[in-house]
Formats: sequence, C-alpha cells, structure tokens
Amino acid sequence: MDSWEAHLFYSQVHLSRIFFANSNLLLPHMWEMRLVAGSIVPLTVLLMVVVLSSLGGQLAAENEDINVREACSVTRFQDICVRSLSSFSHFAGRNPVRWARAGLSVALREAKGVAVYLQEVKRGGQIHGRRQRIALLDCTECLQDTVDNLHRCLRILRVLTREGQSGSEVDDLITWMSTALTDEDTCLDGFEGEKAKQVGHIRQRVLNVTYLTSNALALSNKLATTTIPK
Repeated sequence: MDSWEAHLFYSQVHLSRIFFANSNLLLPHMWEMRLVAGSIVPLTVLLMVVVLSSLGGQLAAENEDINVREACSVTRFQDICVRSLSSFSHFAGRNPVRWARAGLSVALREAKGVAVYLQEVKRGGQIHGRRQRIALLDCTECLQDTVDNLHRCLRILRVLTREGQSGSEVDDLITWMSTALTDEDTCLDGFEGEKAKQVGHIRQRVLNVTYLTSNALALSNKLATTTIPK
C-alpha cells in the first residue's frame, strides 16, 4: 500500500469513527456494521492495486510486442524473427544495435549447434556415398567458417555499443555477416539433389541457420541508416 492509498484508507476509517461517535442512534448491530466497513475498505484498496498492477503488466507486454514486431519489420522471415527474438524485447526496447546483437546472438547459437551436429554425423558414419561424404566435409567446414565470421560480427557490435556509430565498422559488420550467409548457402549447394533422410535433416538444420542469419543481416543493415545511441 503506497502513501496515497494509506491516506485514503485512514481518512475513511477516521470519518466512520466520527460518524459513530456523534450518533445518538447507536444500536448493537451498528458495531457489526463498523467491523464490516473496516474490512471492506482495505479489500477495495487491495483490489485496486491488483487491477492496476495487472493493467501495468499488460501494457508493458503490449509495448514489448510492438517493439519486436517493429524491429523485425525489416527482415525477410518476420515470423521467425518475432518468435526467436521476442524474449529480447525488454532488453532491446527500440535500440537498433541491441536488436542487431540479439539477432546475431540467436544466429550464432544456432550455427554452433549445427556445427556440433555435423561433427557428430561425420563421426557416426551416418552419411553414405562418396558425393554425400564430400558434401558433409565441405558443409562442416562452411559452418565452422560461419561461426568464426559471426563471432567477428559480435565483436564489432560490442564496439558499436560502447563507442557509437562508425561507418567503417558497420561496413565490416555487413561484410562478415554476408560472408557467413554465403558459407551457409555453399553448404546447402553441396547436398543439392540428394534424397537421403539424413541429408534432409542436415539441410533443414542448415536452412534454419540461414533464416536466422538473414534476419540478423537485415537488422545489421538497418544500422547503416540509423543513428546508434551510445
């Protein structure tokens, strides 16, 4: 209960005491009414607090939803963007560099997971046929390059967060991000036309990385035309 609510509560209690003290019509049952009145007031205040808190939480959630949808409006895969980045809304707000970092972090995490998965497939001998094995080796190398390039991008974004906008650094960011996306496409090209079930699993997982990287690239491209807050 804040000071305003406390003041309202005690004022109402004081008024009811004055009323009963000066009345010549006091009857036994009126003492019961006094007790009931004393319990209704704090209950009313409690309900007000609950309702206001609920409305405040709802408005905050709506604002966060607006923020992520606004940020993702520049991306190609908007539904994926909203789903993957909604948890960053409170942190990122309307700061474009934070959204770029969020998109990059999600893409990097997924790329690392797929790189580990490809190593496991290679060690497990789950790919058969010379062409498929060569494609797997190439894809594994491409995904590791993707991880390295996305790490470079993350370092650049950290500098931008600390020091503000720099044209050359934004250009470097876009270059490395585009290179990472090219590596992913090269991986997929190696499995073109292959129908094996395991190959299908690999392609789908790499495709997921391309969607996230594409979105991260779009969020990073926005920095070239936006003043980055320090």
